[in-house]
Amino acid sequence: PPHIRSLGLISADSDDVTYIAADEATKQAMVEVVYGRSLYAGAAHGPSPTAGEVLIMLGGPNPAEVRAGLDAMVAHIENGAAFQWANDAENTAFLAHVVSRTGSYLSSTAGITLGDPMA
Repeated sequence: PPHIRSLGLISADSDDVTYIAADEATKQAMVEVVYGRSLYAGAAHGPSPTAGEVLIMLGGPNPAEVRAGLDAMVAHIENGAAFQWANDAENTAFLAHVVSRTGSYLSSTAGITLGDPMA
């Protein structure tokens, strides 16, 4: 799209958390997710119960907005939604998280209204 003049990439090894973080970026900066894809062979072949490699590309009007979006993603990955272990053996994990207000990414992906909650 012509309004996208700058791009930023982030890759991570927890796709579910990263998709939530990408949505958070759309709420905190003037960015949109122009590409998001999980790049692994399925949960049965992941290196851990929480793994799921992902590549996200944010697009925005300038480098500062894209940097703000990437910073928001990193902050959310480090301090936001996270997998929890269901047992002491740490071989069963779950992600219980509520997005109280979706941004443009999750709302468009899920086919819901911008700002609707999502669990």
